[in-house]
Amino acid sequence: MIRTIAMLALLASTAAIAMQPTFSARVDGVRVDVLVTDSSRRPMRGLTAADFAIRDNGVPQDVDVVSFGETSLNVALAFDLSDSVAGEPLERLRAASRALIAELLPDDRVALVTFDNVVTLRCTLVSSRECAIDALAEATPDGQTALVDGVFAGMMAGESDARRSLLMVFSDGLDTASYLRAERLLDMGRRSDVVVYPIALKGRAAGVS
Repeated sequence: MIRTIAMLALLASTAAIAMQPTFSARVDGVRVDVLVTDSSRRPMRGLTAADFAIRDNGVPQDVDVVSFGETSLNVALAFDLSDSVAGEPLERLRAASRALIAELLPDDRVALVTFDNVVTLRCTLVSSRECAIDALAEATPDGQTALVDGVFAGMMAGESDARRSLLMVFSDGLDTASYLRAERLLDMGRRSDVVVYPIALKGRAAGVS
C-alpha cells in the first residue's frame, strides 16, 4: 500500500512538471542612428564598434555592428496651421519646409500632415514633392493647436518600410486641442523607428520633447 501511494505521488509530480508552461526568450537588435563629425563638422568614416559606447538607463549595451552609407529617407512633415502661426511665423515655417524638401535626394519621399483643431493628411509618401509644397502654399491658419494629435499622425504617415523614417514637426506653441494624451504619444515614440525633430521659431518653444 505504501509503495502504491509513493508511485501515485511520483506520477502526480511528473504530470505537474509536464503541465508547467515553457517560455522562449529572444534578443532583438536595436538600430541607433548617429552622426559623428570632426571639428570641421564633416562626417567621420572608418569608425568601428569599439569607438562607440551606449548605455540604456545607465547599463552598458553591446555594440555589434557599425555600418556607413547613404540610404533613402521617408520624411514626414507635421505642420502647425493654428491661429498662432498666422502672418510672418507661417511664412518662416513655410520657408523652412521648402528648404528641407529642396535638400532631399531623388529617392527620398515626403508626406505632409497639417494640424490646427483637426489633423489632416494632405500628402502621402507616394505623392509628389510638389503636393507638399503646393498644399503648404495654399494652407490657411485657423483654430487651436492639436500638437500631440498632429505629431502622432505624422509618425504614422512616416512609417512604411525599411527606409530611415524622419518626422519634422513645424510649430510655434504648446498643445491646446488634442484628443490624445501626451503619454500615448511618448509610448508610440518608444516603439517606433521614426526619429522626431521639432522645428521651432526663434525665441519660441515648439512644445515637443
